[in-house]
Amino acid sequence: MADARHQNPGQPPLLPPELQEAFRQALLQPHPRDGVWTIRNAAEWLSERLGRPVDPRRAWNWMKRLGFAPLRPRPRHRDRDFEEGEAFKKNSSSPFSS
Repeated sequence: MADARHQNPGQPPLLPPELQEAFRQALLQPHPRDGVWTIRNAAEWLSERLGRPVDPRRAWNWMKRLGFAPLRPRPRHRDRDFEEGEAFKKNSSSPFSS
């Protein structure tokens, strides 16, 4: 009985090369909904193109493989006062300013 593992090519990748390039091009642009590519946004994009659910961890792996990192918007306090923050920044003295 021969060892057939060397002839087994394995499972094909989740994304064919043309879809990999389309995903890379999509990641170079701001996300259409909110401008930020999160893992969940990437998983939704892949799910729409593949016609089946894609786990967010799989989307994270493909983003890393293509050289991208998912972004997350900075947290904002829901009761913040934008004008008060701007006034504080203008009036505060920084040790780095001359």
